Amino acid sequence: MRAYGEYRTRRLVLDAWDQQTNISPAAQPAPTSYSEHGMIRNAEEGRLAGLVTALVAERTEGSSLVEIQSAVAALATAAHYLGAVDGQRFDVVRGSLGIPDVTPLLSRILPVVQRLVSVDVLVRSTRGGVAFYARGADALPGDVIQLPEYPETARLLWLAESRRMASEAEKNAVAPATETERVVVQRVGQDLFRAALLDYWQGRCCVTGLNITELLRASHIKPWAACESDNERLDVFNGLLLAPHIDALFDGGWISFSDDGRVLASEALPSDAAARLGVRTDWGVEGLQAAHRRYLAFHRRHELRRVA
Repeated sequence: MRAYGEYRTRRLVLDAWDQQTNISPAAQPAPTSYSEHGMIRNAEEGRLAGLVTALVAERTEGSSLVEIQSAVAALATAAHYLGAVDGQRFDVVRGSLGIPDVTPLLSRILPVVQRLVSVDVLVRSTRGGVAFYARGADALPGDVIQLPEYPETARLLWLAESRRMASEAEKNAVAPATETERVVVQRVGQDLFRAALLDYWQGRCCVTGLNITELLRASHIKPWAACESDNERLDVFNGLLLAPHIDALFDGGWISFSDDGRVLASEALPSDAAARLGVRTDWGVEGLQAAHRRYLAFHRRHELRRVA
């Protein structure tokens, strides 16, 4: 009788466990939902965010936005700068990332970085007027996808970037071989440059404070064509984020700025035209650094219009 009681007790326990399992299965993580209005809008951008996190984590000294963007852009070219062994390894991990074409994602790096900063996955600091990002202490949120290949990918991308920069210094920024390549390089470079200026000037026109991103222009101080290297073309200190009408005046040489940010109107711009265009003597740029000065000097010397 006692044996039967023990058997029945065990049977009841097992039946109860089975019922509990059927009623309350192990909780499964809810699938991540993305929104077109979010900073990370889809799974591809979620994978991009995971890669950005790995890139930042790889460099303990921190990385600027331009450096992060350049490393991500290197997904398309890194194998060219890596040796045989690392190049083969990169080809393997590159195929696992789920990022078939990196070019459309370059403009999404800034909102991805902002998202990661907002949840303390990345921490932002400023050195010499430039923002740098380092790995924070918090875990990745659900909209960020982390793949096991990312740490190795990040290592190889930074290695390729260091070799690319060394090669550029040796060749003094040799122009691309074909017109198609030149156009692609310029488009990618301008996307990187715009994102860097949006970050540096905090999404506002540096003269008027206009903060409608779609209207703002990333204006080179020393023009793209006059730059002596890609480092100059992508240098955040070689740019001003401007409202459209100020960009047109600055790009056309009708105005320039002093080293302390005061507006300088061209002597070729009649005073009545300046008034109609809304040029104001109290315009000025706040936030200039010493590194801006050589570019501003070039603009005043070579771009500001003078009366013949």
